[in-house]
Amino acid sequence: MKACLLTRKQVEKLIAGDRLFMKYLLFRLTARVRALTITVRALALDDVQSGVVGLLVELAQSESGIRIVRPRLSQREIADRVAASPGMIGRVMKHLVARGNLAVTPTGIVVRKIPTTAT
Repeated sequence: MKACLLTRKQVEKLIAGDRLFMKYLLFRLTARVRALTITVRALALDDVQSGVVGLLVELAQSESGIRIVRPRLSQREIADRVAASPGMIGRVMKHLVARGNLAVTPTGIVVRKIPTTAT
């Protein structure tokens, strides 16, 4: 395999004159953008999850040995405090509940176990 440096004009000429090259280039660029989107989404989710967990741990009070946040915060209130969208908070909360880290009740949020790493 060889590599070479092309000028913008040379690349434009290749794209205009070689449909296979154009398709290959578009395929590769699309795959790269898709991979980067997945990476950025995962990083954002991990960061928001850390913020949500930190906030809930900070606000939780012990009641009969159970750590609970009262009154129950809305997704909007949590989002405002951790600088995220309510939709992202919904995804994070759903993930934490599914893993058994949290339980959401009508009156509060029970903090069961804290994840050591965001996954």
